[in-house]
Amino acid sequence: MLHRLKIPTIYSIFEKAEGGAYTRLALLYQDILKYYIHLDRHEQENDGSFKDRKLANWLLNHNHHWINHYKDLSTPKTKNDARVDFIVDNIKDKIIHLIKLGVLEEGGTTRAEKGRFDIPVYRYTRDGRLLA
Repeated sequence: MLHRLKIPTIYSIFEKAEGGAYTRLALLYQDILKYYIHLDRHEQENDGSFKDRKLANWLLNHNHHWINHYKDLSTPKTKNDARVDFIVDNIKDKIIHLIKLGVLEEGGTTRAEKGRFDIPVYRYTRDGRLLA
């Protein structure tokens, strides 16, 4: 049986569950957009570019799901780098969805801080900055 991915729409960012609370996915999308506000002035003026790892590190400390996940005593103790790696793996498709929605765009590549390879850089579109 094939599992069909739900095609993202702008409403995915504002989707609510029964009871009126935002879904966990909607909150994650919202936090990815909020990240723009937390970029320093230089980064905002420099087209709001960011690396997925830097975003993941920020989400580790600002997204309620990730905060609670790693605060839970039943969660195995992991180093911060492993946590960030896990979040990066989990947000890659969310970044792609936000690109398809036109609120993020690919901004080229840059050299990885560790290693001799290039990594993608993303940036907020005008619509993405407005939503943030």
